[in-house]
Amino acid sequence: MTDLLPNATADRIALFAAAVALIALGVTLWYSHMTRRQSLRVEKSQAYLQLEVASSDVFKYEAEKALVLDPYRTVRVSDAERRKLLAATEQAMTAYNLYFQTLNLMEVCTRFRRQDIIEHQVFASWVAWCYDTLDDWFFRDQWHDFRANYTDDVRAIFDIGVAIFERLGDSGDVDAARKACFYEAVAVIMDCEEIEGWLSKTGQRTSDRPRWQAWLAKLQSPSGSAEPRRARKPRASSPASSGPTTATSATAKSNAG
Repeated sequence: MTDLLPNATADRIALFAAAVALIALGVTLWYSHMTRRQSLRVEKSQAYLQLEVASSDVFKYEAEKALVLDPYRTVRVSDAERRKLLAATEQAMTAYNLYFQTLNLMEVCTRFRRQDIIEHQVFASWVAWCYDTLDDWFFRDQWHDFRANYTDDVRAIFDIGVAIFERLGDSGDVDAARKACFYEAVAVIMDCEEIEGWLSKTGQRTSDRPRWQAWLAKLQSPSGSAEPRRARKPRASSPASSGPTTATSATAKSNAG
């Protein structure tokens, strides 16, 4: 028996060392995992911030050039007016540059979604901006010039968008049908259920809203009731709160529709 004790002790030491090594490996893997998660969170935050800053620059450009852009941003124009606006080269180029800036952002946003850098919900909130861009007659007229500069996802989104306007027409009476069809198509292109249900989600009834929204509505109501005051509708294109720069185009849209 005495001869076995050293071996038993050595085995216990070996087992203890193996357990310590296993624990150390587990801690290292856990720390590495947490570091990657933290890095991913930082990357997502930075990407979202960059998109917000860039979109604010586009809205600023849009606000500064509002008087020039307004005729190009209506849903439709007569043939005579179209020829006149296209002949105004400097003004037309101002609108052209707006769409280049917008499409550049759309390309970055779709790439970030494919790489899972931004969430489905964030991308879904940008689809309104895509639709709002399609709502401009000049964009639809010039899309064939833009499309070769962009990735498959961007081309697919705006190809189908232009086709929907051509199929359903540019009348304000079919705006809801056009929009629903567009969201369904983009949901398929981007493989995103969040987009497919976005219109119903953002248009939910008061009784379906979270409790904090009901309280906010009550605070906003001058009578103290649960129904909020009717406010001017903000520009649909904003992917997030983007300040007062979006109001001019929203007014032009509502007048044109």
